Amino acid sequence: MPSPSPESASAGQFRVLSGLLDSLVAPLGTAQTLDSARLSAFVALTGDTSLKRSWIAEPRTPVPPRTVVSSTELSLYRAWARSAPLPAFWGYRPGFGAPADMHQLPIRRHSVLTALRRANAADADSALARGDVSDALLRARENLAGARHLIDQPFAIDVMIGKAQIKESAKLLGRVARQANDPALAGAADRLQVLNESFSPLPPLGPAPLLRAARDPASDSLVRLALDTSMHPARRLQLAEMQVFGACFNPREMLFGVRAERRAGLGRLFVALGDIPRAGELEAAFRGTFDLADGESPRARPPRYRGLGEQLLEVVLPDGITARMRWCRRVA
Repeated sequence: MPSPSPESASAGQFRVLSGLLDSLVAPLGTAQTLDSARLSAFVALTGDTSLKRSWIAEPRTPVPPRTVVSSTELSLYRAWARSAPLPAFWGYRPGFGAPADMHQLPIRRHSVLTALRRANAADADSALARGDVSDALLRARENLAGARHLIDQPFAIDVMIGKAQIKESAKLLGRVARQANDPALAGAADRLQVLNESFSPLPPLGPAPLLRAARDPASDSLVRLALDTSMHPARRLQLAEMQVFGACFNPREMLFGVRAERRAGLGRLFVALGDIPRAGELEAAFRGTFDLADGESPRARPPRYRGLGEQLLEVVLPDGITARMRWCRRVA
């Protein structure tokens, strides 16, 4: 029998991981759809529009990590965790706030989600200390249910946060299983750890092969990959990012600007991604990223921080090349 491809193996690992998570959270009972008011409140709690994937040369003001949550916030977290499966991009406003480019999309605040999970886990450990195994198990299942909402999402950052949540929640589940003397539950916790480690939304061979394929703006190799609906949606959406990044590895485009073939290829990619709900809303943002490569003179608004070598290059390089050099630093 031929060995499975890295993509098909990853898809299989994710299906098994999802099935195990579903079985572990099923005892929570029938999940109810979270009403729009509470969902909006949770989006506001866990997201931050100032938290962008920003250019390293233009650092934002650091946001202190959250370590303490209120009882109201913890109740909201539990309601979110126990809710019915959430749609794609649940944590982002419809229309994504019309960002100028893909790196202005808001991301989740990992520290807030971590603080909420830890507060719930602390309640579980307190329950274990007083011998209340059933309450501790309930809290462990809630943390796993919350992670379940994240690992299905089409943004890799959400999936990676979900994986971190699963890792710690599986440890909590193991502690509960040991105190309950439940070998089956302990085995499920161990298996969850292994499956979580083996699955990743990132390319199994790293980004290098995809970037080599994206170097040719007329190539449809990424489009063919995007048509594989068995692949995790976050991995498929990353192919559109690779299409953008590929211009930075094409000398002709660095000299003369992003070619029309690359822009057309991005359009074909989003057609291939059309089965991912709301993915089409991102196309304008990705195209806006291309526009930055051919935008205003880089001397009009220089980066806050740049080394002596970059300043010297500005003296000898044409504006267009300098703009694209900075653009590649931003997108890559």
